[in-house]
Amino acid sequence: MRALARVRHPNVVRLFGACVEVDAPFVVMAWAAGGSLQQALDEGRLAAMRLAEHLSLLCGIARGMEAVRKGA
Repeated sequence: MRALARVRHPNVVRLFGACVEVDAPFVVMAWAAGGSLQQALDEGRLAAMRLAEHLSLLCGIARGMEAVRKGA
């Protein structure tokens, strides 16, 4: 969580904070206008994409994950 909170990267939704000392832990993150990746999968929005679009999406996810790993 600390690494994610430090990250400022276009492929990472910004984390503002978290509270884990309550009955129902939660995180506070920036608004993602396009929704989550899970929502896109559930709604079938990724099924209509071409291979190049899938590859671009996966590369963006990988760049974001690398930024979090490095704590950028």
